[in-house]
Amino acid sequence: MVLNIDNIKLSPSTGDELRGNCPFCNDSKGHLYVNKAKGVFYCHRCGTGGRIGSSYNVDVFKIKRNLATAHTTIHKIDVGTINKAYNALLTVLDLSAEHYKHLIQERKLTTAQIYKKGYRTLPDNSRIKIASKVAESTKLYGVPGFYKFKGKKWCLAGPEGLLIPVRDFNDNIWGMQIRLDNPKYDMRYCWLSSADRPDKKKACRNGR
Repeated sequence: MVLNIDNIKLSPSTGDELRGNCPFCNDSKGHLYVNKAKGVFYCHRCGTGGRIGSSYNVDVFKIKRNLATAHTTIHKIDVGTINKAYNALLTVLDLSAEHYKHLIQERKLTTAQIYKKGYRTLPDNSRIKIASKVAESTKLYGVPGFYKFKGKKWCLAGPEGLLIPVRDFNDNIWGMQIRLDNPKYDMRYCWLSSADRPDKKKACRNGR
């Protein structure tokens, strides 16, 4: 799916993200997220995603990144490796009753749609245990969201919330977004990223 954003009103969200109303589902609450630096979009209301098309020069919107993000950009890995790791992650995680209720009542999704899309709950604890389980079946070096805690054990980054797989045209998962349980300021969604370690000690202490 290609979305022309020239006539869509977008406002800054966080990082490279812009936010607006989705034209595919007549959204009016800003569920459409656009990343011009990566050239992609995703609607958290209807699940439509893909590439963006625009006459504007995307380079103008590139934002200076910190060293951690730059390191990740330099050492890119193929989508097949990312897809395998994220699918393994989905088999380890569950979907909480609270998140299931939200998807049913607020998003109006069916149970079949929920599990087909692969929604899961990213808990606040057991991060080392989760990452170690994923590492048993796939490589994690370079996969966004995974990092070595103190250079020893694999750990999973990111704030707790509803985990949303973002797929390409071949149904490969190339990214994960999180609908935050405890949003800060106006930020409701963020990408699962290895650079996002808000509290390393808390995230991986005693097997958390």
